Amino acid sequence: MAQARDAAEDWPFPPVEMTLCWAEARLAAAEERWEVALMAFESLTDTCAQFDLLWARARILIDWAAALVSRGDLADLNRAR
Repeated sequence: MAQARDAAEDWPFPPVEMTLCWAEARLAAAEERWEVALMAFESLTDTCAQFDLLWARARILIDWAAALVSRGDLADLNRAR
């Protein structure tokens, strides 16, 4: 991820930043770094809402729900719905 971030610094373009953040959120979820993952997913959905990116927001919500389910807490299961 660090290499991708370094490469993206030379090309400041919002979709690139968003894609990197999405990848970091998914990686954090896979590594069970829940707080990092959940904060990233929340930030991404806010960004999508701000720019009216409906498809991306829907896809991110699916990934966010999957992370919540993976965490396995009862409150998270209800939130994932």
